[in-house]
Parts: sequence; structure tokens; C-alpha cells
Amino acid sequence: MQNFTLACIGPIYFALHLEASHKVRAPAARQLRYLPWSMVLGYVVPSIMLGLPSPNVVSYPAQQAAIALWTPFPVWVGLIHSLLSWCGGHIYNISPEPAAERSSKIYLYAARPVYLFAVIGSAIVHIGTVVTSLSTVVFPSLFVASAREALAPQTLLFPRNLLLDSIGAGVLNFMQWDQWVGYAALWMWVLKITQEGGMRVQTKAGLLWRALEVVVCVALLGPGGAAVLFVWRRD
Repeated sequence: MQNFTLACIGPIYFALHLEASHKVRAPAARQLRYLPWSMVLGYVVPSIMLGLPSPNVVSYPAQQAAIALWTPFPVWVGLIHSLLSWCGGHIYNISPEPAAERSSKIYLYAARPVYLFAVIGSAIVHIGTVVTSLSTVVFPSLFVASAREALAPQTLLFPRNLLLDSIGAGVLNFMQWDQWVGYAALWMWVLKITQEGGMRVQTKAGLLWRALEVVVCVALLGPGGAAVLFVWRRD
């Protein structure tokens, strides 16, 4: 899954969800409680290992091994989550799921820490990226010329349709387009499910207010964190 970019697989996933979500039973609440731990162990820890500076902290071969370990992170997240869910079910001897009406309430209660984890995690990454980029404009003297140019908002945050002079610049431009297209699909999905989930807007004033909500939340939390917040409100 990690080899499929957001712009490629995102619209397909969101379309399938809109078609099939009303037919699929919500997952067991006990599995949700382990999801943040699965993400930390399967994704965050390998990412930290990947980001250690070389050769000052780790050797080049060790960093290459970390890259190889990080690449299939969805597999590690899935395996760790299955292991934690299995261990939790046997250690705590959790009883079968209750009736549908109680199961829904229990599921929503268990989902709160997951939503909070996702919002905070996304906001930290978003704020760190935006603050660093804007610092090149507000405090340019803090950066050497090459870093100031590479981290400038127009370079870091927005794709360009220019002739690129290196593979690295081409990869960056590709990933920027991937993010913009993928998050556009994400927000089409979010607005669709929130409209159908009791957050319907019908007046022009309501549409303007909803647009302002989206812009402010995306600016503060990032597109991913803001999307999680809207889905949380819907639930």
C-alpha cells in the first residue's frame, strides 16, 4: 500500500467507502484502543530512525537499513495492531460485542482517543512545516542562502510547472502535486459524508460559514488534521 501515492489510491478508496460504508459493520471497539500504539510503533519509531543524522549519529549503511525498514510501514502497523488486539482480547478476556445500539456508543467512545491522536499528530507536523517555511521570510538571516531558498513557502509548499534541473527537484514537485490532488479528493469525501451525517448546509450564508471553517481548520491543523476534526464532529 505504501507504494501507492495518495493522489492515486486516495480517490479510489474514498469512492469505495462512499459506496460500501453503509453495508459494513463498524469494527470492534477493542481494536480501536490499540490503533495509536500501532501507529507509534509501526510508523513513528521507524520514521525517527530514518531521520537520525548521518554519519554523525548513525552510519550511512545504518541509515540505508532504516530506509528499507521504514518503506513497508503499513505492514508493520498492521502486524503490530493485530498482535496488540489479539493480546488484549486474551489478557482482558473481553466479552462479545453488545447489542447494536450499545455497540455504536461504545465504538464512538473508543474512537475519541484515536481521533485526538490523529488531530494532534497531524497538527504538530503541519505547524512545524509551516512555521519553518514562513521563518525564511520573517527571519531570513537565520538561514543560509541554499536553505532559505529550499524552505521558502513558494518552493516547499506549492508545485511548479517549470523545467527542473535535478531528480531531487522533480521528486519534490511530484510529491507536491500528489499531496494537493490527494487532499482535494480527501476533502470532497469529508464534505460528502458530513453533509450526509447531519451537518447539511443549504443556505448561502451556511456555505460561506462552512468554507470559512474549512479554511481556518486547514490553516491551523493541516488538511489531514482538519479532515479528522470534521469527521469527529460528524460522529
